Amino acid sequence: MRDALGTSPAITVAGCKLACAAKVVAESGRTVARALQVLDVHRRNRHLKPAGIAELTEAGHELARVLAEEVSDLADRVAAEEENA
Repeated sequence: MRDALGTSPAITVAGCKLACAAKVVAESGRTVARALQVLDVHRRNRHLKPAGIAELTEAGHELARVLAEEVSDLADRVAAEEENA
């Protein structure tokens, strides 16, 4: 895991409140720049109601796109912070 992360700060995405991804990154001695919770993204986009987790509906695909955009925006911000540090 340590080699995969390199020295860059990580953005983690957790599917539940246990936040395992952030814990694994932190336990490996790396920096968690931002930790996202899928449930928080869903709460901000309640109109997107995926029918389940086994097979996504169009709303589920749209929610995934929204999450991807948030990750992309965070990555841009983290990169800018790194440049300005």
